[in-house]
Amino acid sequence: MEALPPFTMEASSIPFLFNPVSAAAFFSTIFCCFIVSPPIRLYLGKVCAVELPKSSNKHLDTLLASTTHAVLAVTFASYSLAFGLLGTYRVFSKSSLGFVTLQVSLGYFVADLAIILLDQKLRSDKASLMHHFAGIIGLVLSLYFQGKLMFYLIFRLISELSTPFVNMRWVLHHFHITNGTLYKITAYGMVATFFATRIITMPWFWYDCYNCFVHPGMVIVPDFFKVWAVINFSAFDVLNLYWFYKMVRGAIKLYNSHNNQE
Repeated sequence: MEALPPFTMEASSIPFLFNPVSAAAFFSTIFCCFIVSPPIRLYLGKVCAVELPKSSNKHLDTLLASTTHAVLAVTFASYSLAFGLLGTYRVFSKSSLGFVTLQVSLGYFVADLAIILLDQKLRSDKASLMHHFAGIIGLVLSLYFQGKLMFYLIFRLISELSTPFVNMRWVLHHFHITNGTLYKITAYGMVATFFATRIITMPWFWYDCYNCFVHPGMVIVPDFFKVWAVINFSAFDVLNLYWFYKMVRGAIKLYNSHNNQE
């Protein structure tokens, strides 16, 4: 196996975790949720003549930040992977854009988790809570250990490509815009992007993980980080399979209802 270049750690990992990038992502998420999104929600309610239940308001208010994060994460991650900015080694990377991508996601997920925990309705969604906790721990570990296993976290962020479709479908559904072409495109786009980025990539992802984990260079990665990575990635895949099952059922129901109308 090809030997790894030497890995050097800075004296402190604090700047990798707490920095202007993660802080900006955190406060931007809070600002979007509490300042920007509520007026947009009220405006859409008036235009569509729909009065949403209060229990749905906070979830709607989180979608703008969620979509913005998804666009940024997918853009940065895709650029890093397409142009080889993460290097040829899976064990670690010192890519500046890679660090920025992880820091943006860390700031967003911490803020969004805080919003979820403060809202009783959102707090009841155990799958989302598990998703956020697992994601935050993975990001913290990779940043704390200054780029170790960065490639796999960046690759996983590509799966955020389906998030804008998920969010748009939620908005259209709750504002009762479910009969037009836009709703169908959004629903089918959600299933297609989810399958392309989260389901069909699973075999290759685990094959690549295996090749990385048996590499002698993995000795520089702490054992508990390796164990957590396997548990983390496995949990995400179980969640993704569960969510995809629900999406396919919804898409089939939508397709059948469309055929019945014809």
